[in-house]
Amino acid sequence: MILGFYTKHMGQIKLFIVDDHTMLLDALKFYFDEDSRFKVVGTANNGLQALKAIQSNSGAFDLLITDILMPEMDGIELISKLSEHDFKFKILALTMMLDNNAIKELLRLDVNGVLFKSAGKPELFDAVLKVNSGTSYYSPEVVDSVMNHLKLRGSKRGHEMSEPTLTKREKEILHMVIEEYSNSEIADQLCISHRTVEAHKHNILEKTGRKNFAGLAIWAFEKGLFSDQ
Repeated sequence: MILGFYTKHMGQIKLFIVDDHTMLLDALKFYFDEDSRFKVVGTANNGLQALKAIQSNSGAFDLLITDILMPEMDGIELISKLSEHDFKFKILALTMMLDNNAIKELLRLDVNGVLFKSAGKPELFDAVLKVNSGTSYYSPEVVDSVMNHLKLRGSKRGHEMSEPTLTKREKEILHMVIEEYSNSEIADQLCISHRTVEAHKHNILEKTGRKNFAGLAIWAFEKGLFSDQ
């Protein structure tokens, strides 16, 4: 059942939440409504209901929080259909389990964040604040799962990376990012400045057309960048 759109409050981050579990939906609404920084302006129990509500009220909120596994229309299909339109709101996906295929598809769709349902309130709020500000957020478990999957599968691939090509230095930096090196560690290892590392990372994203390094990791895997050395 769609609970509808509630009264908007200026200055607050307005949220629309989609989940087929009523108890979780109520809990999330309670969490956010207790904090003056947030306001839940609408809810739905599945993707189909959410899509209908959003299409008629697309400007009513700032951030969509949606579950992935739902009846009638799941979260991935909902996000895919929403991507066909020029909606301005951010999207934070919720998942209960590590599903590499689902996570890979979410990254393809350039969602702004992926959060495990096991996250506590502080992480939930942190994710919402970061995503709303324009910064991507991925739970540590999601990042670990993607990286481990890439490393495991990458050792079995041997074809060359297709266009757009990266320079030798860009490939080195991308490998180190996948290995979870910090900017400072990359700079020290390659004897370059922190600013140069940032410039290379920016160029990598520009060349590949990816919006974040989680999505870039998927791109690198598909292009065979993790082939045997």
